Amino acid sequence: MDTKNLKSILDWAKGTDLDEVSFSKGGESLGFQIEGAPTVPESVFPGCTLSPITASDVGIFRADGQGKAICIEEGSSVSSGQVVGYIETGMNRRPVKAAQAGKVVSAKIEDGQPVEFGQPLFFVQPA
Repeated sequence: MDTKNLKSILDWAKGTDLDEVSFSKGGESLGFQIEGAPTVPESVFPGCTLSPITASDVGIFRADGQGKAICIEEGSSVSSGQVVGYIETGMNRRPVKAAQAGKVVSAKIEDGQPVEFGQPLFFVQPA
């Protein structure tokens, strides 16, 4: 990066409401934080160990399979790959599977509710 432009970049950044700037191009990178900008200590937000089970498609969530009941609720244990429900998309039913084993801490969906792709349906505390 041409250091001649660095002062003009810093002056420009100070005249904005930006707190931090990061730029990368062609293997070169530049990053800086404006002096006096507020910082958030890392300890303010504790790490989360919950793992979401998300909708793999857009459709209607169904808690049961065809001919067999599935009862996943808060406190239930799930195993990796276990079917926890289905997403109906037109004539298709796609299974929703747990990515890892654990205990369901929170159920965010009920049978018959519409879902969007990537929407969290359950949160699991890994075993």
